[in-house]
Amino acid sequence: MTQLIDSKKQKLTLNQVILLSLSNLSSTGAIETDVKTASDKLTGTLSNKKVKGMQIGNTLFVMSKGVGKDANRAQGEVYNADARINFMDNLVKYMAYLQQMNITDYRLEIRNNRLLKAYQALNERLKKFGTQSAVIPVEGLNNLLVKFGKKPIKVEDGKRR
Repeated sequence: MTQLIDSKKQKLTLNQVILLSLSNLSSTGAIETDVKTASDKLTGTLSNKKVKGMQIGNTLFVMSKGVGKDANRAQGEVYNADARINFMDNLVKYMAYLQQMNITDYRLEIRNNRLLKAYQALNERLKKFGTQSAVIPVEGLNNLLVKFGKKPIKVEDGKRR
């Protein structure tokens, strides 16, 4: 059973976010190993200097940035333990951060299809800033693709529509 903790009521530590989100993914069959193995692998990934992790609320965003001609492109994963009502705000805040980092194109592998509606709704929140997003199946997995516009993304906490 999925357990989510509202970050507006209780902020989890990074380790708690990792363990709870992986436990949730495991309960849906979205990870192929046990939680401890997946946690060790994620912790190892986060120790790589080419990978950047950022916790917003009770959501962990993991990103690797391209190099050379792909320096403005990035790909990532999300590990969510936050209430769904906060997840969209966390996601928009992260999109604003990526835009500030001069990322122009972003691809996110979606492991938790329970959040698919939030990813699909993201375009509504971003299009007024000239940023486009879409959920597209790639190699059997859903991916969120984002093309950032020039207008700075402004975060509006609590805006649900």
